[in-house]
Amino acid sequence: MQVIQIVGLLWVVLAAPVWADDVRPYGTPARYALRSVVYYPDLRVVYRGERIITEPTGAVVHRDFDISTDCTVISVSLAPGQDAAEFDAAIGTYVLEVGGTRERTAALKPDELIVWEKPAFSRALAARTTAPTRP
Repeated sequence: MQVIQIVGLLWVVLAAPVWADDVRPYGTPARYALRSVVYYPDLRVVYRGERIITEPTGAVVHRDFDISTDCTVISVSLAPGQDAAEFDAAIGTYVLEVGGTRERTAALKPDELIVWEKPAFSRALAARTTAPTRP
């Protein structure tokens, strides 16, 4: 009987590896690192690392991310100077915003990202660009 209880407990722990505290609301920044997973309500974001592409003008470094839902995986690659990418998942349209280039909706550190639902991203961007600047 104890074996069944232990197996049952292990199943619960292994079947639900993401705790509620690990899931961030859309529009909140998260730190990322190589192969780390950032959880949002319906999406998981994995930073796969940098990829060097040789072009006639020289080498260009892209940052690669995998964004997955329960049924699909979307690969997003950000080129130098590109700080946001829109992507469509079966469940909606989202924007992946990363730090390290220019400020869009928030001041992000180079190792931070935000996943936005598209309408909320548009509102945050509009609020950021119309906000009065400090003297």
